[in-house]
Amino acid sequence: MLGEIWGLGNLGVLLSIIICMTFINLLLTIVMFRQLVAVSFDDEFARLRGLPVGAVMLVLMVMNSVAIVMMIQAVGIILVMALLTIPPLIGLALAANIRVVMFYAFVSAVLITVGGLFLSFYLDLPSGPAIVLLGVVLLMVVKLTKAKKFKEALIKPSLRGTK
Repeated sequence: MLGEIWGLGNLGVLLSIIICMTFINLLLTIVMFRQLVAVSFDDEFARLRGLPVGAVMLVLMVMNSVAIVMMIQAVGIILVMALLTIPPLIGLALAANIRVVMFYAFVSAVLITVGGLFLSFYLDLPSGPAIVLLGVVLLMVVKLTKAKKFKEALIKPSLRGTK
């Protein structure tokens, strides 16, 4: 239920497969970006534009399946949903443009995973909870920083008007 990447045999082989599949997913995302976005947001419009909606949806489902299977090996089924939601939430908190959101989500996912594995290794913690805990902390920092900036933006104009 709770994955433990350090407890898996043939760790080097597993990590090589994960890295390879990650780059394949990233390459597919870059190459098919417009088609993936079009089909994800409005498949009827994409069909009217002549996109092969069925094929693009199949690629999207395979990419998601591969990501989920790889994540289950590293962190366990219980924590997969957290890793699928926290990086996009961080991306959405930092940007509004879909490309920038995806970039921030990718970078934060890498930082969370690598940082969680380092925490796990050096503090002798289970890897899955360490990864997700680091993700939650990073999300809270981003949200609190954004809320503080928003609050300052609201207060500053009202102070300018009173002088």
